[in-house]
Amino acid sequence: MPFTPFLAVLGPQDLLDMLIDTTLLGKIVLLLLLILSVLSWAVMFDKGRSLSRIRKGHREFWQRLASWREGREPVTSLTAWCEERVDLPLANLWLEAAPQKSAVMVRRACERTAYAETEELERYLIILSTTVTIAPFLGLMGTVWGIMQSFTEMGSGTNTTLNLIGPGIAEALITTIAASRPPSPRWSSTISSSVRSISWATKWNASAPSSRRR
Repeated sequence: MPFTPFLAVLGPQDLLDMLIDTTLLGKIVLLLLLILSVLSWAVMFDKGRSLSRIRKGHREFWQRLASWREGREPVTSLTAWCEERVDLPLANLWLEAAPQKSAVMVRRACERTAYAETEELERYLIILSTTVTIAPFLGLMGTVWGIMQSFTEMGSGTNTTLNLIGPGIAEALITTIAASRPPSPRWSSTISSSVRSISWATKWNASAPSSRRR
């Protein structure tokens, strides 16, 4: 990264002094970037872990469903397995649809469950999209503000020294670095695509229980 040599020559006290010397706007920008970064990375790790568990569980669900259709496993065993894994969309789909007595009720139960599971899967994704959208602009605003402070100090004095323009440049650099800490758009897009894929599969299979009951 281009900022590594710059950060390597700074100690903890130097970084603390830079933060203390930043203007109020710079501190607000850094605080917002810190909050967005922590929240977005938390969502990334949580969604990544959940999606991995769902994919693994769905593979096992299809295997057990195939065993039931071939007569190698009773329906009660499949239902008991689903009851132990209510965090899986397809398991909930089965639990809601299997007890229904008519095709219309099965379809309504599947549609209702698919909608609820999709909503649950997409929860908190707005944090990722918001962070990816506004973090670069917040970093740019902090950068421009820091450079403006340096130019203002240069214009207000006759002797331009590093001590005069240094704090503004330091503020511009540290906000630029902070803006690169949230997840990149590529990672956010990967998580969103995986969520949409599982949501689509859940909706597409919403009519599966009714067809298998016939």
